[in-house]
Amino acid sequence: MFGFSGPDWFVALILVIAFALSFSISLLFDWSKILRFEKKETSIGILVSVIFSIALSVLLTLFILILTEPIFSAFY
Repeated sequence: MFGFSGPDWFVALILVIAFALSFSISLLFDWSKILRFEKKETSIGILVSVIFSIALSVLLTLFILILTEPIFSAFY
C-alpha cells in the first residue's frame, strides 16, 4: 500500500512503538466522563474507555505511518 522497500522489521517496530505509546497516552483520559457515562466502575464505562483508547491508538498509528512514509521511500 505504501511501497516500503526498507527492512520490514524496522517498519513493524516503529508501528508497534507508535501503537503502544498512543494506547498508553489515550488510557490516561477518562473517556467515560468525556462521553458522559457517569459510572466508570460499570463494565460499559470500562468497555467504552478501552474501545475509544484502541480506536484513538489505531488512528494515531496510521497518522505516524503516513508521516514516516517519505522516510522509508528513501530506501528505494
